[in-house]
Amino acid sequence: MNTRERLKAKLAARASASPLGRCEAKLRELREQTVELWPDLEMPKFPVTYNLRGRTAGMVRCKDWRVRDLRINGELLQANTDDMVNQIMGHEWAHAIQFVKYFATRRHGSIYRQPHGEGWKQIMRRLGLKPIRCHNYQTTSARRQRSVMYECVDCEKVYQFTTRRHNKVLQGHSYLCGECRGKLIEV
Repeated sequence: MNTRERLKAKLAARASASPLGRCEAKLRELREQTVELWPDLEMPKFPVTYNLRGRTAGMVRCKDWRVRDLRINGELLQANTDDMVNQIMGHEWAHAIQFVKYFATRRHGSIYRQPHGEGWKQIMRRLGLKPIRCHNYQTTSARRQRSVMYECVDCEKVYQFTTRRHNKVLQGHSYLCGECRGKLIEV
């Protein structure tokens, strides 16, 4: 083995050891499997990003009768690499196949178009995966809800307003206490 071949092997081993490298390898495997299982199905190439945040592990976005991209939650991928690579990548890939097979062609009934319906389940089984709908990873919300404290002028009961409700107050809306119907003011 010459130097160039050793370097390629070393880079391939390093890439396959990283979570992103493992995801890319799984996608290549799923694409090859798709060609074997559905030879007439033309799966488009689409970007894969790892910038999804919050409680969602992955998603496929489709627009204008084509698959736009596949998004993966990078934080969850780092924390749950094995399950994300083995199950979530296949789950999202099955959605992409489902879209190309049942939506873009507009040939099949609505039972096959439901996001986790019979069409998706059949695809998951043919790919050798369990048709599991949701993950059970420990997650945090991507949204950070800020609250503003308000107090009743009569009974002094304290309320927490969301930013949205507080902005309505700033626009002129007023709210009353649920106990004594007194006016609420910002603390």
